[in-house]
Amino acid sequence: MEKQGWVSIWLGNINDEDSIGEYVDLTYDEDGESIPSQFFIDFNIGMAETDEDTIEKAVYTSSSRDISALLEGCSYEEIVIPKVQKSINLKKHIMQ
Repeated sequence: MEKQGWVSIWLGNINDEDSIGEYVDLTYDEDGESIPSQFFIDFNIGMAETDEDTIEKAVYTSSSRDISALLEGCSYEEIVIPKVQKSINLKKHIMQ
């Protein structure tokens, strides 16, 4: 579902750019109608709920637990990264 001022962040393991594209990118039939990708199917995301032009994805050659490194270069990173870091720190504090 699309909400103003919200962002969804999905993290996972994948081998390469081609694999993530095959998993996430929409395809189209001969009439130009979009066909949901396996990502949309796996997470029950409705086609009307997402603007495909706002989807950003990246594959890194090495793993990291540093959320700011993983999100570096994303749109609005100066807003997104501090908010995500704050949320993660709150959860760690509560769980300890």
